Amino acid sequence: MPVVNVFVDEAGDLGFSLNSTKSFVLSYVIMINDMPMFIRNKVRRLLKNTNTKRRVRGKAQEFKFSNDDHVTRERLLRKIKTFDLSIGTVVIMKYSVKENLKESPVYIIQLSCC
Repeated sequence: MPVVNVFVDEAGDLGFSLNSTKSFVLSYVIMINDMPMFIRNKVRRLLKNTNTKRRVRGKAQEFKFSNDDHVTRERLLRKIKTFDLSIGTVVIMKYSVKENLKESPVYIIQLSCC
């Protein structure tokens, strides 16, 4: 029987105040069988290789697109493209959310957990 691994990450916040983010992003990766270990090793090697080439900023513990340069982002995306994965993203632009949903915490909680 195959083993399925699902990884989920979010960006932004669920608030609607002036200090809140303009969007909320939810992304997922689905892997089948032993892919997580294989991918982890490949990504660690890429990070080690990237850290070897960094001269100014020091060594990174992880890839972080908001901090990484264009070349690093491109190298990581090219590596990910070679893996057998299912990847998806849901983006909610907060300006498009109906006003009655912004004011009802019940809807916001359901959105965040389901």
